[in-house]
Amino acid sequence: MPIIRDEAQPGPATLRNVFDFAQPSELTGKRNVTAVPTQALFLMNSPTVKKHAAALAKRMKQETDETKRMRLLWLTLLNRPITDEERAEAFDFLSVSGDNAWTELCHALLASNEFLMKL
Repeated sequence: MPIIRDEAQPGPATLRNVFDFAQPSELTGKRNVTAVPTQALFLMNSPTVKKHAAALAKRMKQETDETKRMRLLWLTLLNRPITDEERAEAFDFLSVSGDNAWTELCHALLASNEFLMKL
């Protein structure tokens, strides 16, 4: 994508503005790392993130055993095993979330601070 050197990045490149992209016109020895509300709002409302959550849920549904599916989801996104407490909470969430439950769970994990800080 083109980089605009004298102002905030437009269009699809707005992701750069939300997640601490250093402006090309500035000298930056180290990129800032922050966690601010605008980042969480972007992740919760972005059509792109929602699209990726749906694709991830579809991929996870290839595993027919829900316990294995849950384990795979945590390993895929957070690169660690799921805890017993997380598993219980996730299954509770799935039981009350309706038709798009797995998509919503994937979206929640993609928007989580733990996932964001692993990027």
